[in-house]
Amino acid sequence: MRKVCLVTNYNYDKYLPFCLDSLLRQSVKFDVIYVVDDGSTDSSRSIISEYAESFPEIIPLVKDNAGQLSCFNFVLKYLTNHDLVWFIDSDDYYPPDYVENFLIETRNSKSDFFFCKTVQFITDDMAPKTTYLEDKPIVDIGLSVQMSRLTRCWIGGPTSSMVISGRLLKNILPCPLENQWKTCADVILVYASSLGGYSKTFLPSLCFGYRIHGSNYEHGRVLNREDKKNRNVNFDTLFSWYSNKYGFEEKIKFASILDEYNSISPSQYRQTFSVSIHRLLKKYLIKKICSVPNMIFNE
Repeated sequence: MRKVCLVTNYNYDKYLPFCLDSLLRQSVKFDVIYVVDDGSTDSSRSIISEYAESFPEIIPLVKDNAGQLSCFNFVLKYLTNHDLVWFIDSDDYYPPDYVENFLIETRNSKSDFFFCKTVQFITDDMAPKTTYLEDKPIVDIGLSVQMSRLTRCWIGGPTSSMVISGRLLKNILPCPLENQWKTCADVILVYASSLGGYSKTFLPSLCFGYRIHGSNYEHGRVLNREDKKNRNVNFDTLFSWYSNKYGFEEKIKFASILDEYNSISPSQYRQTFSVSIHRLLKKYLIKKICSVPNMIFNE
């Protein structure tokens, strides 16, 4: 297994060195660090080149600007099924013991998708000094295909919280929806993994550093009516594309939804992922009523 880190960058020269330094200082080293620059117009590319000259594990990948999802698609040809891929935005930060503790926590896991907690920071000196928060068991979520189809429940985290197998990535990518997901492409990773039938594991004892600054696209953003409309269209297109890819039938059996719901262990984390039996049942009944007389949902 190769330990691979994927850094995506666009005009973050102000934060990029702190991010790269955090990757190079890991107590357990990455085998390769791919830094994808998405057409930056600041000094990012020269910074990346300087680091690559000094650290052979850093591989610069330069491309024209097309957004975050295009970066994920672009790097796919450099990955193998046996890779384990850490994702990080270039304004974020990994504590020096992150990789080491991740491997310890997941040593017995067979999941293809992992995510940890988020600790926010503003300035470099406020970044978390250790990845370890508290002693909590990992949360095995299992499958979430039908729950995601029914409620679009979010079972994942921001980009920099995710670690995903190369096998999974080569199944869900490339995705052609680059124009719709130039930002917030973590949405693709989270939902495509759920719809693809991959098990997930949450690591509540570990964290990464999520930087808060004026250029965060989503943090604190309030959507107006037009934004919400466009976002809903993008979500509909995403779910439609992956439903076609995986050949879903329209029928959803409520028993299969309950099986997924009951597989989340420990059970107290169901609410963490906005999954409740009341919400699932409500959505199911609404879908069933709206489908009359077609009755596309089966008992």
